Amino acid sequence: MVVSHDAHHERRARTRRLARLVAVLLLTAPLLLGAARAPAASRTSAPVTLLIALEPDHPVYAGDTLTVSASLIGPDPSPVTYQFLWDGAIIQPWDEAASCRLELPDAVGDHRLTVQVRAPAGTIQEAVQTVYVYRKPVDPSDYDPSAD
Repeated sequence: MVVSHDAHHERRARTRRLARLVAVLLLTAPLLLGAARAPAASRTSAPVTLLIALEPDHPVYAGDTLTVSASLIGPDPSPVTYQFLWDGAIIQPWDEAASCRLELPDAVGDHRLTVQVRAPAGTIQEAVQTVYVYRKPVDPSDYDPSAD
């Protein structure tokens, strides 16, 4: 079965949105169901989930600018710092900013985006997302047949 380029990306975007929604619902279910709030001592050791959001979320093309945002779900471990990496190279070193902008490279294909968050206690948590970078489509108005 052949799936169109746009249909493939729309399906991937829907899957990502659904995964984010499921993560939020799983983490907030006790609050939604009226469960009692845990004492402060146990809240500090509860897990925190790190989510990555991309703008635009699909498709992304070589040379475009990608905005990467991180969000934490769970007990507030403030103040935290974030670090962003693209294929293992630091694109934004440790900072309180939970987002960064990235000029996408010309390298088409899968790339590894990593967001790390460091809590005051020094513990580091990371989330990784694969980002596929497409070759920018040729604008028909830019085509010069004499160049062939």
